[in-house]
Amino acid sequence: MVHEFFEGTLAITTWDSRRSEWRSGPAGGTRSVYNAAIAKVLSYLGGIDGLGALGVGQCAIDLGLASETGQRGRPKKVA
Repeated sequence: MVHEFFEGTLAITTWDSRRSEWRSGPAGGTRSVYNAAIAKVLSYLGGIDGLGALGVGQCAIDLGLASETGQRGRPKKVA
């Protein structure tokens, strides 16, 4: 079973030739993998009438997934 949003990011499906069946499992858990998965979901939701704002960059900034300055890495801590 392939997950529509998370295949190739949070989940991976492979063929188990010994059991002759498809098997799914976790693909990874790094920050970049989670960001890619969330971006894919937000992009999909942004295509639904009334939810267009979820598919734009400002939503990712508001959720802390992207930087307003465009720089990579975590934002600097504010005292």
